[in-house]
Amino acid sequence: MRIRRLIVPASVLSVVCFVGGVGLSLATGGPDQRSLVLSAARDAAAHGFEEQRVALIDGVVTRSEYRGALGDLTGCLSRGGVSFQAPVLSPVDGVSYIIDVAPPTAKQAVALSSCTERYWDLVSTLFTSYQTQVMNPKLLAASMQCLRTAGFPVTGDETSFPELVADNRDEARREAAAQCVLDEGHRLFPELGSLSVFA
Repeated sequence: MRIRRLIVPASVLSVVCFVGGVGLSLATGGPDQRSLVLSAARDAAAHGFEEQRVALIDGVVTRSEYRGALGDLTGCLSRGGVSFQAPVLSPVDGVSYIIDVAPPTAKQAVALSSCTERYWDLVSTLFTSYQTQVMNPKLLAASMQCLRTAGFPVTGDETSFPELVADNRDEARREAAAQCVLDEGHRLFPELGSLSVFA
């Protein structure tokens, strides 16, 4: 039984990642990307997260470092006895990974939390926050049709969930877009335990 999505990065507008009680805020108009990554590297060093510190210390997070962190995470989960399915690239954004995790025991839950904190949280948040989302074409087409049916116009040029939302101040449209993407995503990709959207 799959009950949760382990990996839930990251809003391109605002994301807060907590590591050992330290908050890292990525918000539009805030510090530049390099400054945030270097700040995260200092946080990683302070908490003994050496693998993440190494990935972050140069002020950028590469795709290779992101995948390396994913490998570190899944290796740690395996060592901790956590039962999970192989990571799948999210059809919603084409950037984040979905890992469906079986209901953990108390000991496994500790391993789950420890592994994500030590190997994944900072690198994944910083990488995905600065990537362009691109939705799976079938999911995008179905979501656009769903929005039209719900009475919300689309241009046909949208490529991502943020573009389907168009204006975050329009709460009704944002909620309708999220519902369309999630409903159509579950219909088209029933093998995925759960999906998430970010705008």
